[in-house]
Amino acid sequence: MTNNVIEYRGQSIGRVHKGFGAVVEGAGLEGRGITPHIMRHSAMTWLMQAGEDIYKVAGFAGHKDIKMIVQRYGHHHPDFQSGIAKTLSQKR
Repeated sequence: MTNNVIEYRGQSIGRVHKGFGAVVEGAGLEGRGITPHIMRHSAMTWLMQAGEDIYKVAGFAGHKDIKMIVQRYGHHHPDFQSGIAKTLSQKR
């Protein structure tokens, strides 16, 4: 068990960008603008696309409430506007 989000050889990583840059370079992806922030954004998008509970996504992202998740990622959730689509399909 560890208290660290990211670690190397059992020790906390002090500078995420340095290690992240090495991983990006090792994967041959340097020069493509890949950053930890981009990866965080992708993770939130994928969670929403998978239909995860919005409160759990907000908690995972470290937010106290769902407001930012709804504003930024809500449209990726499969339930987004599902009621509207159903209503429109019945109005023929």
